[in-house]
Amino acid sequence: MNKQGKVIIIAGTPRSGKTTLSIRLSRNGFSRISFDHLGNALKTAFPDIIPDSHDQDTCSACLFEFFQSLVISAYEDAAHYGVNTVFDVYDFTPEYIRKLPHQEMLDAYFLGYPDNNVHEIEQNIVYYAQPTDWITQVNAQYLKEVAARCYKVNQNLMKQCVQYGYPFINTKSGDERDKILDELYNAVMAK
Repeated sequence: MNKQGKVIIIAGTPRSGKTTLSIRLSRNGFSRISFDHLGNALKTAFPDIIPDSHDQDTCSACLFEFFQSLVISAYEDAAHYGVNTVFDVYDFTPEYIRKLPHQEMLDAYFLGYPDNNVHEIEQNIVYYAQPTDWITQVNAQYLKEVAARCYKVNQNLMKQCVQYGYPFINTKSGDERDKILDELYNAVMAK
């Protein structure tokens, strides 16, 4: 009989460490599904079905059914084959994750930086950007708008995590961020 695998969702605000953590898990026995990349590909390929909207709730609702089918498939792989899967995702808040079936088979963590103001968030977005990131292709005004949206998302995630009982990890920034991500990685691996 196979050992039960794990299904982990790492969700939260852009530049909070979701991808960093999920890649680290993928190097240590987890299959990684970046729903951010997958969702963006679906929005591009099927614009009539999935609107590329700045209204996060509208976009999330369109993608959630597909995401749910992937999570259910990961549950089956975990139960029957001992496969560990990590999803990193921006599109879904705790309100959505709570709708997934078999919550007992799932560990979800939400990452953010609620103590940062809009200007600090803007600095973090630039600081953690990779050469191929979207940030290299936008103007300063758009970056300010993204930072303002991230501020609102942080506040909303914190409230919803309390409401729905999911852990919210304040990843902050700089060296402290790396230490917090190390602690979360160790906690996930120890479960």
